[in-house]
Amino acid sequence: MYFFKNALIIIKRNMGRNILLGIIIMVISCAFAILLSIRNSANKIVKSYESKNEIEVTISLNRNRVMEDITLDTES
Repeated sequence: MYFFKNALIIIKRNMGRNILLGIIIMVISCAFAILLSIRNSANKIVKSYESKNEIEVTISLNRNRVMEDITLDTES
């Protein structure tokens, strides 16, 4: 009987802490689910924008112009 009485006291004492931990875990998991849904929707928006607006850009270096600038800098 003493064993069961102590077990009930321990369960009652830890109940508040267990409920608090459960709430914290629930909030974190909800926030994580919201984060994943926002990330997925943002990726879909970017992909749809890229498919609608296909723009290709290239960057090249004009070596002759760079050499002219270097020679002009050294002459002045």
